[in-house]
Amino acid sequence: MPPILLSQLTAEDLLQRGIGKFSQEDYSGAVEDFSRAIELNPQIARLYLNRGNARFKLGETEAALEDYNRAIALDPDDVQAYRFRGFALSEVGNHPAAIADYDRALTLDPTLSDVVLNRGLSRFKLGEYEAAIADYSQAIELDPQFADAYLNRGNAYQQLGNSTAAIADYSRAIELDPEEAQAYLNRALVLTRLGEKEAAQQDFDRLRQLQPELVQSVRPSTFLLEWQQAIARVPLTPETAAIGSAVLVMLVGAIGLLLSKRRRSRPRAARSSTADSSAAAPAIEDLTASSESQTPQTLNDRGLEFYDARNYHRAIAHYDAALKVDPNYTRAYNNRAVAYRALKQDRAALEDCDRAIALNPRYAHAIYNRALAKRQLGDFSGAIADFRRAGDLYLDRGQQRDYEDVLAKIEAIVASHPDLAAPSVSEIPRESPSETTLNGSSDTQLQDSQDFPAPDS
Repeated sequence: MPPILLSQLTAEDLLQRGIGKFSQEDYSGAVEDFSRAIELNPQIARLYLNRGNARFKLGETEAALEDYNRAIALDPDDVQAYRFRGFALSEVGNHPAAIADYDRALTLDPTLSDVVLNRGLSRFKLGEYEAAIADYSQAIELDPQFADAYLNRGNAYQQLGNSTAAIADYSRAIELDPEEAQAYLNRALVLTRLGEKEAAQQDFDRLRQLQPELVQSVRPSTFLLEWQQAIARVPLTPETAAIGSAVLVMLVGAIGLLLSKRRRSRPRAARSSTADSSAAAPAIEDLTASSESQTPQTLNDRGLEFYDARNYHRAIAHYDAALKVDPNYTRAYNNRAVAYRALKQDRAALEDCDRAIALNPRYAHAIYNRALAKRQLGDFSGAIADFRRAGDLYLDRGQQRDYEDVLAKIEAIVASHPDLAAPSVSEIPRESPSETTLNGSSDTQLQDSQDFPAPDS
């Protein structure tokens, strides 16, 4: 059989090849194939849906949203498009719009228990705790074995001060999934606050068994005492990640499962069928989801938790572990570079950015971070070149605020070093703001795994 030439590939061929690349976590390659298929046939909704899924996996949330919008325009009754767009909208904090998409998805298919749960998570984020409980209860009616629904409902009950109901739900979650470490943690914290130290210590002991690599060098009695002192000052809610850094550092020394600000109340990974029957669907993992420490995505996420707690050395150790599992995991290189920069090790950060960019030449965040490292090391011309390159990518993706941030940094360098033979900032084209709501950029770009089921721990 003669080989198939590139020019002979149909849109369907490219779709299937893209799905294959996605399953191998080659998300950039999947985007390329889906894009070429769209060039051949721009009227196939699932091409946009799957490209959106891959872009979400790459952290290109705004571009993913544009693809989901296009998929819905072509097929207004595609339940998966509403489902995944809801995930993405929730990720950027647009919970009212996410709820509207979940409502539409449930109108099309009222049996999707994961969508009901995710709607509850968005309502929780809006402070609508009673409505969130109603959604979690509905998810349980649809799937009585849904441990995550009990876990999240317990969080909502705890927010309302109903510790008895919260403990009951955490206990039910543990019955359904005896290895759900987060349920033991949450129940232990509630029991501790209620003064039931023995029961709480049993949960901490079980947590130690489940997560021995993260729960170490801390005596349970000491931990309980420190937590009890801390909890008197800090309300126990699913927003625990936002408590003061001193408390977080203490907790991180005991366990690596606490909720971080980057992972609180995220939608969980979808369980049911995906956008394409042969493709994984994009899944955003909830902070309450059980962890599998051997996956690079989970190790990367734990690294982010330690980073948020300003425990940069532990963060780097987790990124190291992620890269041992998958030496080509670009996010771990990028995030390790960020941690190195926090430790003022810009040379090491530069090397990690180089590795990430070698694996994905269009990785805008890594290029941006490399520019920051070059600027700190005094390579101002190189920094400008990288800022320009990152700016072009941000502009292509409609990330207007990130683009404007890059412009400001270039202008600052040129203003401080007028003798630089650098291109004029005015040469960089400007574009009107994207219609999509954008997140403000920070001086350092971090990426979570953001597990979407077939756009990540």
